[in-house]
Amino acid sequence: MSSAGELKLEWWPPGSVPAPASIVWCNFPDHLKPGVPGPKSRPGLVLKVRYAAREPDGRFLVQIAYGTTQLKLGRRDLDFTIGNSATLRILRLPAATRFDLDNILWLPWARPFFNPRNMDDRYSTPTMSVLPESVQQSLRWTMALRAKNGQDAAFKAEPPVGA
Repeated sequence: MSSAGELKLEWWPPGSVPAPASIVWCNFPDHLKPGVPGPKSRPGLVLKVRYAAREPDGRFLVQIAYGTTQLKLGRRDLDFTIGNSATLRILRLPAATRFDLDNILWLPWARPFFNPRNMDDRYSTPTMSVLPESVQQSLRWTMALRAKNGQDAAFKAEPPVGA
């Protein structure tokens, strides 16, 4: 934060912007403080990417779904969970992860919201991996079922204008 209490953003370069269906390390904001990075770095699932301003200027926003290791199996059937051990290794996820598709935010592709897992590697970015095509198909099916059930309002939300 700056001395005036404003959050200072350090934008990642355009070449580092994750593609939709990427998994990134994110300091996802607490629901009580949506504009403040959360205290813990956790996996986030990128759903969409947009320019941060009306005119393209090299800054981007990403729509991200909250990731957690609290799976809630049988209680959150319309969230997206990755638990297959081979897939976890491919995606470089440390544990089975549930992406809460009701907890989605547009965030600036910038520090302090997004930081690489290895802070000592100056060439590292927050992007961990991209979902394999077969896993992306499962995500599309989940999103289609949510849309059919009218549970896609968070996904349809547009970023703030001129953010």
